[in-house]
Amino acid sequence: MPVRAGRPQDGSVAASDRFAETCADVVVIDDEALVSVHGDLDLFSVSVLEDALATTRSLSRVVIDLGQTAFVDLAAMRRIEHAAREARSRGQELRLEHPPSMVRRMIDLMRLGDLHLC
Repeated sequence: MPVRAGRPQDGSVAASDRFAETCADVVVIDDEALVSVHGDLDLFSVSVLEDALATTRSLSRVVIDLGQTAFVDLAAMRRIEHAAREARSRGQELRLEHPPSMVRRMIDLMRLGDLHLC
């Protein structure tokens, strides 16, 4: 069963919910995790991704699926870049799946060619 990050359990509305409904589902199978992000990732909602990734630090492989993400800003891209560096230092594989074309363009502009894309 997936773990959902991004919405407080008490039913309150997080600050990021004022701008977009953003959440991340984390599914762990054996030593691998799939983090599926839904909604926009920006300065106000990037903590959703950070919270989800925090639950995967001990795993050998993490896939971030951006297929349901229409917008990713520079703050979120920098966090993804930072997460990829942290993962490499732990010997963990981190890759992006289904990034929107805008994200692919940002990766090119930011010269993040070492990010694994699928």
